[in-house]
This record gives sequence, structure tokens and C-alpha cells, in this order.
Amino acid sequence: MEKVFKKNPGLKECYKTADGKCFYQENHAKNHAKNLDDKNVQHITRPAGSDEKESTNLKVVEDPKTADTKLVKGLSKEGLVKFAADELNMTLTMEPTKAQLLAEVLKGIEAKYATDSDNSSKEKDEAIAAVKELDIETLKKYAKDNLELTLEGDDKEEILNQVLNAIEAKFTVIEE
Repeated sequence: MEKVFKKNPGLKECYKTADGKCFYQENHAKNHAKNLDDKNVQHITRPAGSDEKESTNLKVVEDPKTADTKLVKGLSKEGLVKFAADELNMTLTMEPTKAQLLAEVLKGIEAKYATDSDNSSKEKDEAIAAVKELDIETLKKYAKDNLELTLEGDDKEEILNQVLNAIEAKFTVIEE
């Protein structure tokens, strides 16, 4: 069994980059992998009823941006126009040269995948801002529904700190 599951008994799945770092969310792992030579991300799941002696199911997932880039480089002009329409919501014509079409499609791929990191950071900031405004009972409900965290007690500051720590942890690397 992966060390990450031994140290995190409640963890059902994670995403592991080539440098060995594990993440709760796939897009966080992919964003981290963008800066690595090996951009592959492994989706690791804890098998049902597993104990420490059982192995995990590993699935190597190629970075979608890399896969799309490889794919389009081998397409004909017609294929580039179709890919742009189907995958990037771009309308291209057959008039430009293949090289010009490829350049436009590659720009579209860059734009498609550039937002993952921005979105997760924005999502985290929005979650933090929102919970700071909640009353204690709503904080507890938010923690249970969104963070799988059951909180007890009546100290709002303590509850808020636990929720903020859980939100921070949700968007960071899992300790192995």
C-alpha cells in the first residue's frame, strides 16, 4: 500500500506526480507537474477493504495538455479545424496554411489548460472569504458537507480556524 494511505487513513484517492508529491485534486497535481520534466500524474485509489499488505491500483495518466499537443501535431488541416471546433470551441477556416492552423490550435490548447491553477487558487480564496462570514452552526454544516469534517464545541474562533486549516489542506500537497 502507498505510504500516503498509511499516513492518511481516511484518504480514498489521490493524484501523484513524478516527483512523488501527492495531491487531493487532479488539477492541483497537473498544475504541479507542469513544472516537471515528467508531466505524468498517477491516479491512486485505495482498494475497498484494503489493509497495509494489499497493493493500490495505479493508473498512469498523461497530462491532457501534453496529449492534446501531441495529437494535434499529427493532424491534417481538416483534422486541425475539426479539433479546434470540437475541443476548443474555436472556429477556423481551411484558408491558412497548416502551420498557421497548428499555431492557432496550440494557442487554444494553452488557453484551455492555463486556467486550472488560476481557478483552484480563486476557488480556495473564495471558500476562505465565504467561511469567515458564517455563523458557528453554518460553519459546522459547511465543514461536514464540504470538508468531511465533524466539528464540536461552541468557540467560533476555534471552529473557524479548524475550517480554514481544512480548506488550506484541501488545496495543498498531501503529506506522505
